[in-house]
Amino acid sequence: MKTFSLFLFLLATSLLIGQNEVVVVHAIGNVTYFATPQSAGQMVYPGFRMALPGSLRCETGARVKLLYNQETFLIEDTKMHPLSELAQLSKGGSNLGFTGRFWSFLTGSMSQSKDEKALEENHEHFMEEVYAGIKGFSHKTYPVKTSQLYTGSLGTEPITFRWSDESAWPVLRFSLINDAGSEVLFALVQKGAFTLDPKQLAMAPGKAYQWQVTAVNGDAPVAQSAPIVFTYDPVGHEKLMADLSAMAEYQAAEPVEQQLMQAYTLEKAGFNYGAAQCYDQASANNPDNVLLRDVHAAFLSRMDLLDAAKKMLQQPAGKE
Repeated sequence: MKTFSLFLFLLATSLLIGQNEVVVVHAIGNVTYFATPQSAGQMVYPGFRMALPGSLRCETGARVKLLYNQETFLIEDTKMHPLSELAQLSKGGSNLGFTGRFWSFLTGSMSQSKDEKALEENHEHFMEEVYAGIKGFSHKTYPVKTSQLYTGSLGTEPITFRWSDESAWPVLRFSLINDAGSEVLFALVQKGAFTLDPKQLAMAPGKAYQWQVTAVNGDAPVAQSAPIVFTYDPVGHEKLMADLSAMAEYQAAEPVEQQLMQAYTLEKAGFNYGAAQCYDQASANNPDNVLLRDVHAAFLSRMDLLDAAKKMLQQPAGKE
């Protein structure tokens, strides 16, 4: 994946949400949102979306972090705060450093996951970017469906390759080929996934590999997945995480924010599979965090896993 494509795509979509919606990043204690002065209050939680004309109040000892227009704002006093005051304080996402890019990413992801229609529209637009410039992925239709998780670089181990699991294909042949065109591994499988350990295969760091799944009937091929090229790069993966961990912004962030920063950093660098693992772990640790749910759903839609993204978005909102 082209690094700049992700940033520019999310920056563009972030502009759609930035002017009229405020999102709760995290909240500690009782924080109440009032849509109008006459309306009943609603307790907020991470991922809670608020209209700009509303107001917010923290009880004693509570605090809330808000995301608006690609920036964050902290409220921790007990005054009634009109959310419209954020428009006066906002600098319009002018911070182009890591923190500014991260909040732009988060704003764009929340825009992409506002509802199923937004997921569908942004999935379509992002796939157009993918087909325009991703090595190892074709616009041609293949009966066996894979995803964007395995494009770019893979740096974790073991690696579980997944594809559409159709009962019409009782046996599939998984094939891994190195950059010299030699088949490193093949295996006959009867399910929609295959796990391998790069160390056991002595896969060479920094080298390109291609994998493909073929449904077979006896020796005859029946259907195939797209041949997908990836680079095995565990060193690059480790360096990205080490550099991120050393950043002051990362060290000062809340735990969920840190996990999102990890996923963002990996996806931006083309480590989609590693980013997916970050999201899966974060979601397992924080099952009621709606912010995480929505950003995760946006990621799945960018990985050409639209059905999974929609299913995730249907999970009920909760309070962390």
